[in-house]
Amino acid sequence: MPGGGYTDGPDFAPCAAPAAVDGPPLEEHLAQNTLWPEVHKLYGHGNDVYCLAVSRDGRYAASACVAKSASAAEIWVWAVASWRGVAQLAAHTLTVTSLAWSHNDRYLAACSRDRSFSVFRRGGCSDV
Repeated sequence: MPGGGYTDGPDFAPCAAPAAVDGPPLEEHLAQNTLWPEVHKLYGHGNDVYCLAVSRDGRYAASACVAKSASAAEIWVWAVASWRGVAQLAAHTLTVTSLAWSHNDRYLAACSRDRSFSVFRRGGCSDV
């Protein structure tokens, strides 16, 4: 079908016209008008989240935020079942730009703007 699946072409797609806004959308607007409504909010990072990685088994999520100091460059690990922070991993001095879990979820690799990378190993006695 031509025009991206619309019989009358993309120019006649519903809501194709941009809307003028005065500021960021409110949470209520996002929840009612977006494809992915917010279902849970996590508090911990002091700045905007920059990257996120979920373990292959789905039990943990690791996140990092924009950082200009070592204290803000911590990686937070969250238990997905409860969405509670279970670990704060410190190894970098600037923004962590990439996170990845290993194929067996035993290791978490992080790469940072401080020109270094780190690999964390899950402990044997604790969850992380």
